[in-house]
Amino acid sequence: MNTTIGIVATNGKFSKTELRKIASMTHNGYARAIRPVHTMMDGDTIFSLATNKVKADLNLVGSLGAKVMARAIANAIYFSKIENSSEFI
Repeated sequence: MNTTIGIVATNGKFSKTELRKIASMTHNGYARAIRPVHTMMDGDTIFSLATNKVKADLNLVGSLGAKVMARAIANAIYFSKIENSSEFI
């Protein structure tokens, strides 16, 4: 199996606890794009960070994070230089 490492960055104002929740919610993007996902042999990790410049909604950022993460994974496969990458989509 493989390990997937990602990051979600926002300019929203969030505490450490809220950033952990955003990272957890963003993990749903892995589940939308990777099969199988979260196996015992994977080290899937998402780091989250914030610049704390604007007020932002945790649920919105987490939900959009999952959507963007799934799209980023699909784009990484689609635009890869691997021959026959279409079999992974």
